[in-house]
Amino acid sequence: MRDTKQVLIEDCTFRNLGSLGIAVGFGIKPFEQMQHEGSGEPQDNSIGDLHQHIYSHPTFDHQGGESNVIRRCHFYRLGAGGVSLSGGNRLELSKGNNRIEHCVFSDLNRLEKSYRPAIALYGVGNVVKNCEIADLPSMAILIHGNEHTIEYNYIHRVAQEVDDQGAIYIGRDPSERNNLIQYNLLVNIPKKLRTSGIYHDDASSGTTVVGNIFVNAGERSAFIGADQITGMSITYLLLREGGPFV
Repeated sequence: MRDTKQVLIEDCTFRNLGSLGIAVGFGIKPFEQMQHEGSGEPQDNSIGDLHQHIYSHPTFDHQGGESNVIRRCHFYRLGAGGVSLSGGNRLELSKGNNRIEHCVFSDLNRLEKSYRPAIALYGVGNVVKNCEIADLPSMAILIHGNEHTIEYNYIHRVAQEVDDQGAIYIGRDPSERNNLIQYNLLVNIPKKLRTSGIYHDDASSGTTVVGNIFVNAGERSAFIGADQITGMSITYLLLREGGPFV
């Protein structure tokens, strides 16, 4: 979906696909050589090297549309993640108001293990709410952009195979501010790798984390990594049998 408005995808099942279930907005044509970041060509119908492109072009306009809703859908046995959701414009800080609600994600990443999360968020002002995410090798939710809300989700048995991961992960761009992570339950994230329940990496700044519950949620329940971090607000964190906050 690209440049769509008020599209509703409801009560659908996405299973046994080679890539992900739904892409809202542009992807990036895969690079000819593997690299951590770079510039690519926008394309429909494939995510490709979008994550690497964003590192070099943080204000890239995905053209994800606005007020689209994905509700009560089930995503499982997919090849490379679940939903890539963009919307809004970072240069203007205009909100997309796209939403994922009451969905279940499980047993993803049959083909691509890392940086293909259940949900990848881009743009401004999108929402992930009341979802269950489980049984993944890597992260559950990857955040890029501003003013996203992640709330009331149940996340468990994720980050099981890939090193240096967070169940919820944001990092590398200090301008990705005013995101809200609240009232989520994060449970049974393995400690054998460098895992965290919520991972603020590489100058991530300005995120508010409030009212979450961590139960055996990784080596660190909440981790603020790297330097040059500003304006972080982590308040009212509830800890149950989890690791330390760092």
